[in-house]
Amino acid sequence: MMKKKESDREKTEQEEIIANQDQPESQDTNSQVDLKTAGNISLAQKLEQKSAECEDLKNKYLRLGAEFENARKRWDRDREDVIKYANFGLLQSVLTFVDEISEALKVSRAHCESQDLVKGLEIMQSNLLSLLTKKGVSEIEAKGKDFNPHFHEIVTSCPVEKSDQDHTVIEEVQRGYVLGDKVLRTAKVIVGIYKQSAQTMPQDELASQEIEIETETETETERETED
Repeated sequence: MMKKKESDREKTEQEEIIANQDQPESQDTNSQVDLKTAGNISLAQKLEQKSAECEDLKNKYLRLGAEFENARKRWDRDREDVIKYANFGLLQSVLTFVDEISEALKVSRAHCESQDLVKGLEIMQSNLLSLLTKKGVSEIEAKGKDFNPHFHEIVTSCPVEKSDQDHTVIEEVQRGYVLGDKVLRTAKVIVGIYKQSAQTMPQDELASQEIEIETETETETERETED
């Protein structure tokens, strides 16, 4: 009986020893699992961070590319304008010769008997106008058009009998020209004032209206000079 008790006690002690030996292994396994899980979480966070950094760099690259493209287009437009308007001052000077030839041609047709002279002046006028056209110069439409201070410079006004001619260009004193969208020279014009409104309108108001038109013309001329 005593032997059996001793055998049972030894068996119990052995089981405890085995249990104590298995416990650290279990704890080590759990620690390894925890470390592996923590490592996975840390790696995922790093991947997410790097992904965000890549997206930010991509957006910066796209914005930089768009800014460069806009700058390139702006440079191209500026370069085209420089080329297009490089002869602006020279073409303004050529207009003086066009006016002089036109005046000489008008006088020659009226008083000169030599048709060769008239023909020569006509050829010179045609060549100059052809040159201006090739350079992008075109005439400003004036007669019969509504007065526009951007294109027209008022010389004087005159009464008109039709209401639809009020503030309309009645006569062109000097022809105007544009180069592309820029005014080379405004057209000097005579503007009509409706006769009935001119008669019924007080003189000071009529004078004020004429001054207002002239002021608009002067303002536009100053703007063109500044440009």
